[in-house]
Amino acid sequence: MFVRYFLYNIHIKQPEKSAIKFMEQRESPKEAAVKNPFFEEPDIISLIERTQMKDEDLPLLEELATMPKEELLNFHNFFNLSREESADILKHQIDKAKNSALSRYLEILLHFAENYHYMFCFSIERILEKRNQNQ
Repeated sequence: MFVRYFLYNIHIKQPEKSAIKFMEQRESPKEAAVKNPFFEEPDIISLIERTQMKDEDLPLLEELATMPKEELLNFHNFFNLSREESADILKHQIDKAKNSALSRYLEILLHFAENYHYMFCFSIERILEKRNQNQ
């Protein structure tokens, strides 16, 4: 909950305050995660606020953002085509994953598909895909 409050205050209510200055006042591990510039990107802020993402899932989102572009593109139409079956298909793909890194990314997507909604995963995939194009 603090992360959403922090993002709201820094980026919407008080944009003149810098995140670094604010974080120097606070040093808990949960708040330290916000130091990452990934969480300052407008699309990420919007996703977190729009979906009311749980604070404990933020590190998973950050980890998913490290997914290689080639692997991410494999999911371009996955969630909008498989819809409610997304979680079942992901479970099957985890079993067939060729390496541990891919398996980990699939586990994170499965977590989001089971705990939120397949459209949440669709949104994440699109945001990360757009982010990769800009880098």
